[in-house]
Amino acid sequence: MIKKSLLVLGFFWFLGLGQPQAWGSLSFEGNVDFVKKQFDLKLFLKDGGTIQTQAVSMPNKGFRFDTQLDHVKVAKLDVVTRFKSAVEFVSGAAIESFLRGEISSQYSLLNYKPVGELSGYFEVKKGRLYLSSVSWGGVICDGYVGLLPPHDIDLAIRFSEIDLTDLFVLLGWQTDEKILGGEISGRIKLSGFLDKLMLRGSLMASNGFIREMQYDDIVANFEGMYPIIHIAESNMAESSGLVFNMEGDINLASAANFMRDIGTLTMSPLVGEGDRYRDWTIKSKRGQGKSTTTAFKYRLQKRIDEESRPEDGSDMLGFENRIKF
Repeated sequence: MIKKSLLVLGFFWFLGLGQPQAWGSLSFEGNVDFVKKQFDLKLFLKDGGTIQTQAVSMPNKGFRFDTQLDHVKVAKLDVVTRFKSAVEFVSGAAIESFLRGEISSQYSLLNYKPVGELSGYFEVKKGRLYLSSVSWGGVICDGYVGLLPPHDIDLAIRFSEIDLTDLFVLLGWQTDEKILGGEISGRIKLSGFLDKLMLRGSLMASNGFIREMQYDDIVANFEGMYPIIHIAESNMAESSGLVFNMEGDINLASAANFMRDIGTLTMSPLVGEGDRYRDWTIKSKRGQGKSTTTAFKYRLQKRIDEESRPEDGSDMLGFENRIKF
């Protein structure tokens, strides 16, 4: 029973509670009932948060856990939630003993804001926490995380039609300004170690805005070592109909860094093709919150084949200049 309890506490340690600034001079209270095979434990963290858990023995050599986290600091998040979990201890002559169970949450708050609940299945074996179809706030996760240093990680994350505001909450970003809007879907692969984490993925956002700019669709492909990712082979379609290729680096350490780097991405117009012409549209803008001033459209006649080429060897170049006051 003690071994199982230590494994559960090890999981909390991985979440960030094992860091010195979180535990500090740790105090706790609790009791153990050897007759009923259950225990209660309450941890008082240095930053004012508390973790209270109760474990009760089940007939199948397992335990039922009921854990309450109150204002526990995990990375940049203030977490309030109640976990319920059923765990069984699996052992045999031909296998190494391990824990297997399922988990769910209730009444969850991140940074004092409601968030979708946690549910899924897990195993704890060979020093790793294995996750299977673990869903949290619309984000689904599969893979494993090392519970012991250096905390090796191999996780596949996928999500569909999440509000960008909710994504800010999940990332622990705090901002009083409505700077992003829309729905986002995608897949992200995390690999490496906790202090050297490689991110690779593809995101699709639709029907939203970035500050004053409205967009219809954004497709972003990225790769990089956290917190810096490189955006490439990506594009954005504005509500006006213009389409741009995007490329550049973004710092994910904070909302402020993210918004600063969004503004420095290289945006190059995407060439569109029709049956007879190629159109390349460029719009210049005055600045934040101001209307478009000038638009240029360069029209090139497509050469279908060599036989259709004019005898004098010339092509047609059309030029259109639109000015808005």
